[in-house]
Amino acid sequence: MKKLILAIAVTLLTIVSYNQPASAQNQDAIVAFQPVYQSYFALKDALVASDGKAAQSAAESLYKNIAAVPMDKLGSSHTVWMNLQSKLNFDAEYMKGTNNIGNHREHFISLSENMYELMKVAKYGKTVYYQHCPMYNKKKGGANWLSLDKVIKNPYFGSKMLTCGSVQETINNK
Repeated sequence: MKKLILAIAVTLLTIVSYNQPASAQNQDAIVAFQPVYQSYFALKDALVASDGKAAQSAAESLYKNIAAVPMDKLGSSHTVWMNLQSKLNFDAEYMKGTNNIGNHREHFISLSENMYELMKVAKYGKTVYYQHCPMYNKKKGGANWLSLDKVIKNPYFGSKMLTCGSVQETINNK
């Protein structure tokens, strides 16, 4: 009898936790992805400063934070996360293994595209700007990145072309 009651209690708890209101699930996902987003923005800032060691350190933090995302808190973002996690991990793992700023910038292209896809479904809680540089990766149409600042600070060229680019989209993640 005790086993039956325990089984029923566990089942009910499971049902309740999976049937949270959408707003609670969304808030859980915002909290779950905060370290990933913060590490991404630290990496972007290191690239703007053309600081290979800081970029390497930020990539290591990003790599660790990707691995630490709590799957049980993702709600409706879970499927998108499962599709993007290995791609994000690939770029972060590569970048944490080098302090070569050119290599960081090459991997930042795909990292930024995947972070954009994630941020479209898993909010950050602040307004984010999706920005574009037409000069970097010119043969493939340029390169994009996410920024908390509307003012362009180009991570692909750093001080050489700091303001090269434009805002392509404002993501209202509030």
